[in-house]
Amino acid sequence: MNINRILVVLDSDRNDWTVDDPVIRRATDLAQKTSAALILLRVAYESSLRYGAFATGEEVDAGRLSLLADCRENQSRLKEAIEATSALAVSTETLWGADDSDCILRTADARGVDLIMKASGDHAYFVGLLPNTDWDLLRGARVPVWFVSADADRSPHAGIIAAIEQSYEDVETAEDFRLDHEAFDTAKQLSDRYTSPLYAVHAYRLPRMLPGFEGYVPAIGSVSPAAPPAVDAQTRSEVAHRHGRVVQDFIDEHGFPIDDLILEEGPADLVLSHAAETKAAGLIVMGSSSRSWWDHLRGRASAEPTLSNAGCDVLFVTAPETAVERAAA
Repeated sequence: MNINRILVVLDSDRNDWTVDDPVIRRATDLAQKTSAALILLRVAYESSLRYGAFATGEEVDAGRLSLLADCRENQSRLKEAIEATSALAVSTETLWGADDSDCILRTADARGVDLIMKASGDHAYFVGLLPNTDWDLLRGARVPVWFVSADADRSPHAGIIAAIEQSYEDVETAEDFRLDHEAFDTAKQLSDRYTSPLYAVHAYRLPRMLPGFEGYVPAIGSVSPAAPPAVDAQTRSEVAHRHGRVVQDFIDEHGFPIDDLILEEGPADLVLSHAAETKAAGLIVMGSSSRSWWDHLRGRASAEPTLSNAGCDVLFVTAPETAVERAAA
């Protein structure tokens, strides 16, 4: 992944950004390592400044211009502060719009950016039914999206996790399999940039007939008959061995070393967050492809739950052709 332009999203619910904010620190650090230019984007909107029966066009226009001027002034101060502490090329853009996601995606396309960076919001995951800007971006972006955790103290220097978390035996995940390759290569490139340890993590699930799987939600209407303990243990061992062999072949195909391979039974989001905590890693890199509401209900979506539970930064490598379909829908 070549990084020449980074779009840094300044959340619209605040106007007091400084160089000490986590997303600004992370963006400037990465830009210095890649010689990339920064584009600071602020989407401004105020519901009271809408055209209507009780607001004249002049009043609304004056209010919008005033709000946009305040935003641009704050962005200019942030731009100057970044330039004062680094030799980076920094530009700003301010847009008026009620839909943050649409403004961000349109700007990313228009400015030809290679990466979107944004502070991660605090979101509860409920089978994909509660939309928000973060999830809209990871589903609709044509370029990778890096969400910076506000709570995590760890940085990518401490370690990077490459998620190899898709099922290789399901033809429906062929697109995800390609994204695994891209995510793995991206994680390696960033590991080299940050001179940090690189860990490969694969989460796998057992067949539905095995009971007692913590965190596993079977498909609606399915029945999970009890299995004798001996059969259960043997099947678990066979499944783990099969996944381990396939994942090791995947790593060998790329031809570069990793610091550790972690295979763990469980939902991808819990396995990845546990691995990140155990290894004190500061970044998870994984693929993100289109998932329907039905996929979310069946527990086959992993991007949104991972973003909600990671406890560290998460970088999603997206599928541009899938994003075009989503944006057009």
